[in-house]
Amino acid sequence: MDVEGLVEASLFISSKPLTVEELAEATKLRNREVREVLKNIISKWGKGAIEVVKIGNAYSMQVKEEYGERLRELAPPQIPEKLLKTLSLVAYHQPIRQVEIRDMVGRRVYDDLRQLEELEMVSRKPSGSTKIVKATALFNEYFGIGGESQDEIKTLLERKLDR
Repeated sequence: MDVEGLVEASLFISSKPLTVEELAEATKLRNREVREVLKNIISKWGKGAIEVVKIGNAYSMQVKEEYGERLRELAPPQIPEKLLKTLSLVAYHQPIRQVEIRDMVGRRVYDDLRQLEELEMVSRKPSGSTKIVKATALFNEYFGIGGESQDEIKTLLERKLDR
């Protein structure tokens, strides 16, 4: 069996990014083999509309951004558009007090945050009379954010907003 095809197929059918260890377990390959195959796949797929990207310590197959934006109606977002402003504010300013987000968005923020928490995009932890809100790892995964540092998230959001 073609090991490159096996790793490609694993990335294609997975609903989440996969670590080298997860790919090795699924394909019955050694971690070292998976890393070598990933290098080849990333190089090969980098030329078309599909790409393999590293997200944190995992890998995912996705449509390149320039194609995804043009074809968005074929795959409508799973997060309602009305929640995106609140979510982006949380991601940009995190960790942030819930009351500070309310000052930026208004009273509807409580409903927005409840829905975002149900979608597992944010987490809220009690802190005195308010809550501290942060984006989750699922947020990074969903938006293809490779780094988890606050500076990397801010840079990505600023780049997206400059369009």
